[in-house]
Formats: sequence, C-alpha cells, structure tokens
Amino acid sequence: MDRAQALRVFQAHNRARISRLIELAPPKQAMFYRLLPLLFHINHKLLPGYISDDCPAGIMDYQPDNEALHSAINLNRNFIHRRKALRRYALRGVYLLNPAGQIRYPEPASFDLWLVHHATLKPDQLALLQNKVEVITQWVATLGITLRCRLLDETQCRNEALSTTERQQFYLHGLCIAGSAPLWWLITSEEQLSYPQIAERLLSQRGLTQISLLDFGFDSSVEAQALFNDACQVLKKSLQGDATALLDLVFLQNQLSLWPNVIPLAERYKQQVELGETDSMRVEPAGLKLAEIEQFAALGDQQIARQAFYALCGERLSQQVHHPQFSWRRFSLQKIYTNWSWSADTLKIEDSRASWSYPQRQQWWSDLLPKLQRFLSDLQQFAKQHLASAADQLDELEKLLALTLDNTDSVIEQLPAALQMPNGPEQLYLYRYVEQSYWILSSIPLSDAKQVGLNQHKSLVHLLAWAVRSNILTTRSWLRVADQKHQININLVLELTQTLLKSPLPLTQNEVRSEAFQQPAKAEQLMLFANLQTTGNDIQQTAAVQLASLNNDPLSYTSSRQNLVNSLDLLIFSSWGQWHHYRFEGVNAVAEGLSQTLKWQPATQLSSHILCWCATGFFGQAINKRLQALFEAVLTHYQYHPQQGRYLLTHGDRLLQIQWHDDALQIKPFAAGKTLNQALAEEQKLYLPSRVDSYLDTDNLLNSLLLYQQQQIVSLFAYRQTDTTEVYIVDELGRLQQFTHPPVTESLILAQLKLFINNSVAETVIRCDCYQLLKQQQRWQINAIKPLRPASASLSVIWQITGAQLALKINSQVVKTDLGDPQLSTILAELFQQQNGHKPAFYFIDKLQFVPKAPYSSLFFLNRKYELEQQFNTVKL
Repeated sequence: MDRAQALRVFQAHNRARISRLIELAPPKQAMFYRLLPLLFHINHKLLPGYISDDCPAGIMDYQPDNEALHSAINLNRNFIHRRKALRRYALRGVYLLNPAGQIRYPEPASFDLWLVHHATLKPDQLALLQNKVEVITQWVATLGITLRCRLLDETQCRNEALSTTERQQFYLHGLCIAGSAPLWWLITSEEQLSYPQIAERLLSQRGLTQISLLDFGFDSSVEAQALFNDACQVLKKSLQGDATALLDLVFLQNQLSLWPNVIPLAERYKQQVELGETDSMRVEPAGLKLAEIEQFAALGDQQIARQAFYALCGERLSQQVHHPQFSWRRFSLQKIYTNWSWSADTLKIEDSRASWSYPQRQQWWSDLLPKLQRFLSDLQQFAKQHLASAADQLDELEKLLALTLDNTDSVIEQLPAALQMPNGPEQLYLYRYVEQSYWILSSIPLSDAKQVGLNQHKSLVHLLAWAVRSNILTTRSWLRVADQKHQININLVLELTQTLLKSPLPLTQNEVRSEAFQQPAKAEQLMLFANLQTTGNDIQQTAAVQLASLNNDPLSYTSSRQNLVNSLDLLIFSSWGQWHHYRFEGVNAVAEGLSQTLKWQPATQLSSHILCWCATGFFGQAINKRLQALFEAVLTHYQYHPQQGRYLLTHGDRLLQIQWHDDALQIKPFAAGKTLNQALAEEQKLYLPSRVDSYLDTDNLLNSLLLYQQQQIVSLFAYRQTDTTEVYIVDELGRLQQFTHPPVTESLILAQLKLFINNSVAETVIRCDCYQLLKQQQRWQINAIKPLRPASASLSVIWQITGAQLALKINSQVVKTDLGDPQLSTILAELFQQQNGHKPAFYFIDKLQFVPKAPYSSLFFLNRKYELEQQFNTVKL
C-alpha cells in the first residue's frame, strides 16, 4: 500500500470515528462536536468562547461544513457566517483524544483537546487564545463534558513537549477534528526505525499531498511507568465489577509479561490499515486488543476478553432488531462474534446480564476473583523488577482486593458497585425454622429448612442490612415473615425493615478515594438498634419497670437501678466503603457498643451521622434519645482527645468508665458503692482528659470544670458558701477532686493553694490558674482571678514517709515531731506564738516535702496537705 492509499484509509477511519462519536453522543453534546472546529476558526460574538476580534483564529485546511453552521444557528438564530480568506491561519490543527474509543460513548464524557498553533504567535496572542480556551471549557462543562485543553507550538510536537505515551495515545485514538493531518499516517511500519529521516524528507517534498501535514514525532518504546499506571487503573475498575474493563485487564497482563518487547497498540493500528482493514470497529483500541488477545491468550482469558468486548458494544444479538440504533456497531459485532463459537444459550446469558439474579452475579464475581489476584501478583512482580517505587499504588490495590476477599464475621457482604442489583425481586420471604438458629431470606417460597435461600444469618439486623445494601430488599418489595419460634413480633420486623430502607444503607456505593487508604479505616456512619432480641423474649416488655420515678435514666432506671437496654446492634460504615455489624448483649451492651465504635477511630463527622431505633415499645423513644445523646457526647469527647481520654457513666447499679490511650481501649467498672467524686479523683499515672455523662452531672458543673483540663497545668476553682468554701481542683493528669475549707474568701484560699503548688510541685506543674465560681439561676459562671500572695508566716512541712515523722518549719525555726504525736497541736501553737506573737485562725501549709523524694502528682500533695491541716485545726487554740 502506497502513501496516498494509506492516507486515504486513515482519513476514512478518522471521519468514521468523528461521525460515530457524534452519533453516540446525547444531542446537546453532539452539537458541541459539530461546532468545535468553527469555535476556533472564527471570532464571532454570538458563539461561545468569544473574547475579542484580536484573538488568534483560523484553522489551516478547514472550511466549515453545513453541520457546523447549522449547529451554530441552532445555538443562536442570529448567527450569520460570512466566508472570508485569511492571510495566515493561527492554528495548524484541532485534535480530540478519546481514550474510551468510539464503540460506546464515555460516561462521564471526558476528553483531551490539543490545539496546535503557529510558532509565530506572540505571548499576548497566546494569552488571548488561552483565555478563549478556558471560556469554552467552562461552557462545555455545562453540557456535561470535561475538556482538558492544551496549547502546543507546532515546533514542540516532535520534541520533549510530548511524552512517548502521549504520542502513542494520540496516534491510537486521537481524532483530527480539523487542520493538518499527522505525518505518521504516511510513514509505513517498515520505515518506523528511520522515522526522523523519512519525516524530514517527506516534509521537504512540496506538493506531496493536497493537505498540510504535521509531524508529531514517534517513539516505538513503551514506558514502564505508563504501562504500570494503566494496569493499576484497569485493576481498580475491575475491582468495581466493571465487566468492560476485563478486556484491558487481559491485554495488559500480557503486556506486563512481555515488557520491554512490547509492540505499541498504535503500531498494530497502522499494520491493520496497511493490510487494508476498512471496518473501523476492528481498528478501535478495543478491537485491536481483542485481536491480539485471541492470538496469544489461553481459552479462559479469551472468553473473558470476548465477554468484555461484547458488554462494551451493548448490542443484544440474541434478539432480532430490524432497525438498530447504531447499525454499524451491530453489523460489525455480528461479523466479529461468528468466530467465537458461542451457543444461542451463551448469547442469551450475556444479553441478560443486566437482569442477572443475585446468585448469578455472586457466582460470576467469585469466578473472577482468582484472575484479579493473579493480575495483582503480576503487577507486584513487574514493579519489583522495573520500577524504583510503586509502593503507594500497590498498597491501595492490595487493600481494595483485600476488601473484596474480606469474610470477617462483622462484614456485611456487598458486591462491587457495577454488579449491584438494579431492582430486587418484588416478593421476598423471611424464615426462621424451629430447628435453626438463623434467619433465611429467599426470593421464592421455602417449604423446609433444607432449602437454600439468597442468604442466611443468625442476626436479623445483619441479614436485612445485607439485603438492603445489596438492593435486594427495596421500597417496592413485599416481605413475608414466618418465624416458627414465635419469638419476634412480625410488625417489629417490618418496622425495622422500613428503618433500614430510610437509612444510608441503600445509598449508591461511591468509589473510595485513594486518600482514604492512606489512613486506617474510620467509622463514618453509625446506626444503633436497641433491644432487638432475636433469641429471647422480643414480645415481652418489662412492664415491671414502667413506673414513674425521679431516676429516669434508661440505663439506670428507678430505684432498682435497672438497665433497660439489654442488647445493642451496631451498624458501622467505614471510610473504606464497608458496612460492619456487631451485636452486644447483657448489662454492659451499651458500654461495649461505645467501646467498639471507638475502636474504629471515628471520623470527625460521625457524631452527626447517628441513627437510633429501639424495639421496646413503651420506652422506645426515651431509649433512642438517651443513646443518641450518649454516643454523640462520647464521640465528641473522643474527637477533642483522640489519643487518650475517659468517659464516666452509670450502667445499672454500677459506675464505669470507658478509657482509651493510644491503641488500647478498656471498659473499667468501679466497685459497688464507689461514688462519682471518688472515681474522678482516683489515682492514675497518665494524663486522661475526662468527661462525665450528663445524667451524672445534672447541673453541668463537673463537665464545665473538666473543660479546663490541660497537661502540666493545675486549675483551682473556689465557691464561697455560708459555712464553707468549696474548692475544686483539676490536676495535670485530668483528675477532679473537691475539698471543703473553712469559710474564707475565694481569693485567700486560692492564693494559699497556688502558693502551695508552686512551692511543692513546681517540677511537674508549669502553671497554676485560679477561678471563682458563681451560681446564677441554676447556671454556673466561671471567672478567672489573680489572687495576691498570702501575707501570713509561711508554714513548711517535711514528711518522713518511712518513719511517719514531721519537721515543722516557720521562717527559720524547725521543730521535729511524730505524725501521731498527741501534742502536735500544742507544738504547732507554740511555734507560731514564738515566731508571730499570735496564733492564726486556721493553719495552712504553704509547702510540703516528702522524704524520700518521689514523683507524686499535685493531687497527692494536696490530699496530704488537706489531711495534715484537718489534724492541725482539730484543737481550738
């Protein structure tokens, strides 16, 4: 085939591709493709993209056809085109790259647009042209098309401005919309090795063709990184269940094994043209890949590739169609598939793919998974041998594949997005037989427990959540329930079903962003289902506790302190796109549910994405509100302190705390009779920011004080009452303790305590802040104050721990005595009398030292100070 013939065949394929793109596109988008060259050929105020008459315009070898002009008129009836010759055309050509090919219209529509301009354009002209491109891109986006535009100098096309991969993609599926034809079309396969010399010679031959030619250069190598990137993208699409991606997957698997001895697909295209191939479907990228697969691949891989190609075409050849919408595609496919030896039944199965039942979809996916695993293994081996670094991409693919293979008990199975049922069956049957502990969901009536349904699970929530997530159970489904154990109210099941259908479960699966896999999976959605007893007494309600009571906490109800939540089902949606189910039973069900939620390192927004449902009729609303508020409070506290923290609440008749530190999480029940104040002040070694459940802190005082928790900072709060002054201390470890002092002013007691902390624990506490508490109309007000240093004589105590001995020091005088000395008060009085000439109304210790020295907390020092002061002040002097 000579050059002229090759050029004519390439031009014919180019025209066919453009025509088919327009034919496949929706009307509004098709209008754009007809109009595209005209937009850059002229500057017209009535056309999209108009900037000014000075904007570079005109495309070499282009004259608007009737379709372009009619499209412009349809866009604006006042449009009139006056043909005029230009002395110089600013653009050498307009080229559209469609990676999807022209067998099926891409969804979403996304293209690369190359504008090749003359090298003589000045910077200000290029700026105008770039501005025009941006305006057109914005307009096209309103039509649903994404354009990635690129301006290229005509002299840059054959140098490093274009990568090897970009050139090959351009030659393979680039459309010459208008302007100069690629010189590559005229150079034969045998001449590729001498491409630069032949290209230079051809360009120097004036009058070689009647159209202008543009050299985009050529490189026959295939870049390892580009091949790897393509393979990664194809595997991701395949893991989403996209059957059409399997054609690329089989093709690229062979390319990975052959590299670097790979023949670019663009060269295969040229070879087919040189052989005189006139069927444009066969020289589409997909057609070329299929032809190569049928030459090298095993029969199983050939079958997968043929199924993918057939699905890509979207034609149903098992059905007679007298007037097909895209006759060229149907007739070409009929010729291609005759060599596949498909039976009529095989054809019907492929044509009915959209209406496959769930078991068919599940079986197809199960059969495919080993192929995807082998592909990932080949990809890992390729990266190890030929790439410097590909860890991030491989890590993401490994996690995606692991998710599809994850059969952990908590995981609610779901097929990939592309394999989801479009519409579930209208009739569904839910069974639980006497001899079984699990529920069965079926699309057909079952007569006994030996028959197999769509799925089965011991948890009703898990099974129904799976059905809703898989789009099997929908709002149009009729659900019939038969529980031979008679342990659950049928209306309760239907109510639960409606709750699940209105939840986020049925929402379309979205592709998980790559960034999500760079962190551990986090909880993003949470649903709680209380008291759904599928193995106990669902129907029976605890009527004995339906009494009025001041103690109205559903987790510790009435004077008997009964926990009304005896089971809790959790549904958690993770940032990796999976739903998980957990069930907890017993008195600690709520605490265990909270603990499980925190193990998921919940995302910031989780506290606002909680849904609650309770099966207990009389208390349902109260339990829902209680659980909603409790989980929101715990999650909010966790968001402020994700590394470490604790939350205190009451479960039944016991106080307990949920505690987390780094990756460790613990539910700690306190001993019976332990009060909240004791729990808040309990000895601990780590800084644990605390929060108290609102039912334990009815006036919000404790949580208001706990807001001041900071490491290495002690906060002092004083509240003056008639007979006493109450002092609350939040120490550097996040603990809270209350002390009762004589009725002195807030300023005095705070000044004395601050002095004591600065003198005694300055090594562990970097700051001590003081606040005054005021109560106004049942609300607490906290005011920061700066108390003055006490003017009284300073009393220091040295405590010999081992021998229980004390050394009392006022100014420079020291007196030693025993802790249990009955004359201790007298000794202290005489010491003050000698130093000051009078006795103080109250003895306050300004400094305390322990021998031997140990790293005690500030609260330990304050408790010992308080104990000594109580002993000092017991005798009136």
